[in-house]
Amino acid sequence: MKALMRMVRSTDDMASCIEVLRNLDAYLDQEIPDQRAARRIASHLEVCRRCGMRAETITELKASLRRLAPTVDAGALDRLRHFARTLEEQGNDR
Repeated sequence: MKALMRMVRSTDDMASCIEVLRNLDAYLDQEIPDQRAARRIASHLEVCRRCGMRAETITELKASLRRLAPTVDAGALDRLRHFARTLEEQGNDR
C-alpha cells in the first residue's frame, strides 16, 4: 500500500499517476511545452508499471492507426486548407 501511495503522490522529480494520465496523450505526441513537466512524466513512466503499460498501449494503438490510415491526396489537402483560411478570413471580417 505504501508503494502505491508513493506512485499516486507527486514529488518534485516525478509526476503523480493522475497528472500522467491527464497529460499522457500530449506527452506521447511530444506536445508538452514545459520540459520540467515532460521530465516528471518520463520519470513516472519509468517506475510506474500501470502508467507505463498504458503509455505502451496508446503508443501501439497510434502506430497501428498510422499504418491503417489512407494516404491523403495532396491536392485535396491544399483545397481544404484554402477553404479553412477563407472561412477564417470571412469570420474575421465580421
